[in-house]
Amino acid sequence: MEQKQEKQAQDAQELEYYSPHHTTLGGNELAQARNKHLGSLYGMEIWVANGEFIRNNVYVDFTNGGNPGRYAFVPESEIWVEARTPNDFAATCVHEFVECFNMIRKKKSYDEAHEIANRFERIVRNAVKDKKIELRTFGQVIPYLTELLSIKTDPMHKPFPNQQGVNGNRGDFGKFNSDRAAQF
Repeated sequence: MEQKQEKQAQDAQELEYYSPHHTTLGGNELAQARNKHLGSLYGMEIWVANGEFIRNNVYVDFTNGGNPGRYAFVPESEIWVEARTPNDFAATCVHEFVECFNMIRKKKSYDEAHEIANRFERIVRNAVKDKKIELRTFGQVIPYLTELLSIKTDPMHKPFPNQQGVNGNRGDFGKFNSDRAAQF
């Protein structure tokens, strides 16, 4: 019986399709789950996640990163990524951002959004592998991704519906700048 309740609690954390929610974590758990704010990416706050804490206390299957499109425990305007190296962080961050965007804005299922996000992530990972980019500090990640994603938006038209100033109109991806992936 206890295993069944634990499985139900785990399943409640996953969202196959996005639905607006408040984080399922309390203040102390939230502070332990994500502990360093790196900046903003098109209205989404990027946080370094404490993956060990999340796996041990919140969701055992948490791997690399998470976003509110997929996980009920991630607050609406946040993306969480485990910190390894700046290059790995950038690749995972672009994955989480694109996945979240497609689940929230494009109303895609997790599986559809995940596949699209994998393609974006591979572009960054290939640029790193081919030594076309090398991000040496975490401070370089957000500026790199901001230019790489090239979202067409302005301050009143955010790409995510829960951001202020939306008024029913949201930004959209412009051209994904794959050439820029190799030039930073």
